Amino acid sequence: MRSVITACALLLLARTARAEDGATSARILLSVPLLLGATTEDGGGFVYGTRPEVILAGVADHGDSIGPGWGAGAYGELLSASGDLVAGGGATIVRYTGTLGFAPSVGLYVRRSAPDPDGGVVASLLVGLRGFDDIGPFDMAGGLRIDARFPTDGTGERLVMVTLQSDLVAVGYLILAVRSLATQS
Repeated sequence: MRSVITACALLLLARTARAEDGATSARILLSVPLLLGATTEDGGGFVYGTRPEVILAGVADHGDSIGPGWGAGAYGELLSASGDLVAGGGATIVRYTGTLGFAPSVGLYVRRSAPDPDGGVVASLLVGLRGFDDIGPFDMAGGLRIDARFPTDGTGERLVMVTLQSDLVAVGYLILAVRSLATQS
């Protein structure tokens, strides 16, 4: 699995779109998003949690935004879905455009549910803001995420989760901005 991820990352970096001056850079980008949404489990339920990512990105150097370019990396997730604990991880590919981006991913998950835990394969897609502001190593991924979860034991229910994702770094910046405005008044 590691060799497949490495090969995909190298291919994506080799095909990176270039800025007008041709300058690109390889960067390690971090994202620590908060997810809130709904699941089809048990006729509908609430989902919340986090899904950190580490991405190796080959992107154009602009100074104000990340991209255009491509990235590949890994994610981990820790969620509560209808009261069940869900943990997992996998691989992500990211397309950076400077504003709108998308990131398909695939991975494995385990769900602790009473009375029988289960696990399976998850495929997901994030469409939204990716790298819209260049603030160092942070990707600040936000948007709409759709997950399809397929249990491998054959007895579990197929699930769809739809969540809104906001990076905790962006939430922190918003809190600081509001605090700054409040102190100026």
